[in-house]
Amino acid sequence: MSSRFLVVYELMGTKPVERLLCLASKLLGMRTLIMLGNTVSPLSVSRLVRDCKLSIAGILGDLDNPAVARAFQSEGLLLECRVAQLEGLRILGHGVSCSLQSLPAAEVDLVVTAKPGIQWGCCKPGSDIVDYICNTYKPLLAITGGCNTPCQGSKVFSPGSLRLNYVGLIELDLRNRTWRVTAKRLDEILNNY
Repeated sequence: MSSRFLVVYELMGTKPVERLLCLASKLLGMRTLIMLGNTVSPLSVSRLVRDCKLSIAGILGDLDNPAVARAFQSEGLLLECRVAQLEGLRILGHGVSCSLQSLPAAEVDLVVTAKPGIQWGCCKPGSDIVDYICNTYKPLLAITGGCNTPCQGSKVFSPGSLRLNYVGLIELDLRNRTWRVTAKRLDEILNNY
């Protein structure tokens, strides 16, 4: 089984960027979007679901408030502090509102976090809590927010900041336990189609 989706960090409630993200998702044939924190506006979640027809899942970042969490709950999927099924994957979400005690015991294919780890990260500063989570759950891949520019390690990927025009494209093949990640700039996606 293969899964394809977009990941973004730091939408920051910017409506013009939402529109570009919507167009890019259509050009790439992507139907699922995972937001890695700092979405900022619950209206952004609603508009991306309604206007772009995207399935959306997300975690909370430093700049997100309870209204953003409610938007993910009502319009899509709030991954915060839980394991959920999405695109055939078991995904554990760890945003800024999670404690280690709130995380369930479960097998996971993918961990998504608002911050990078130290070992399970590719930019600074890293969180030892993210390392603990990834070392405990042993995901096929960890996808992190918290990095301005895209980066990749052996089992970790950060798409970079959407504020700086970056998105991540993820392809996972669970049958073969392989994955491929690509960081793209929105302007490159739009100019190439």
